[in-house]
Amino acid sequence: MLNGANDLKTVKYFVKNMENFSDDDKTLWGAYGWRWRSFFFFDQIEDIIRMLKRNPDDRRAVLQMWDAIGDLDRKGKDVPCNTHIYFKIREGMLHMTVCCRSNDMVWGAYGANAVHMSMLQEYIASALGVDIGHYRQISDSFHVYQNELWDRLKHLTIDPWYRETKRNLYDNETIYFPLITTDIDTFNSELNEFMDFENRNITISEGWDNFAFKSIGHPMMCAYWAHKQKDYDKALAEVEYIVATDWRVACKEWLLKRKENFENKGESRDD
Repeated sequence: MLNGANDLKTVKYFVKNMENFSDDDKTLWGAYGWRWRSFFFFDQIEDIIRMLKRNPDDRRAVLQMWDAIGDLDRKGKDVPCNTHIYFKIREGMLHMTVCCRSNDMVWGAYGANAVHMSMLQEYIASALGVDIGHYRQISDSFHVYQNELWDRLKHLTIDPWYRETKRNLYDNETIYFPLITTDIDTFNSELNEFMDFENRNITISEGWDNFAFKSIGHPMMCAYWAHKQKDYDKALAEVEYIVATDWRVACKEWLLKRKENFENKGESRDD
């Protein structure tokens, strides 16, 4: 998303069922990053950064994802669920409010939005040199799809505010979760290079300036590649190189579930 891409091939490597949302088997019409970076013929993210640098009190920093001309009454498989985002700086912190027309709890709100939208907030805060403030999400239609996945989840008892198994991860002072950007001036070029993973050797870890690629993305990519080969010992070993504690914990849990599926059923879910 931060790279502004809308091609299906890249994201399909990680989530195969994304092909179900493509109209032409090549692109994703509702791709958020494409909407952020180029769909409206300019880079909205860079403009918002310039606006808030010029005037930290600006209340017009609105990131648009919904296009009335192309999206209203569209018959295709995919239109943006998240429609726009508000950014504002208050007391040295960047606050972000995401507005969503239709929000599935399992796949959308907690499965995807909380991760990729908060990374956008982190990126813009880093570019502005301010701290990360509140992340808020307004969902006009908040729901769950009553399908096979929900049948497996609906009987679980989950406290969304605190998980005993995590021991309140982010309240632990020993947890290390630095900003993903080390050098904002080189981040975009390194991001473009990183996402061109098909044309480079993913085992090479040297040469990255930004923390996101050197200490999170690279070992995560290596671990995922090992997962695709069903080599879970190697995948779990690669995860240990992830320096950011929160990402390391999340990836390790994800891999352990796939390993258990593979050992119990002889198969592992790629998505």
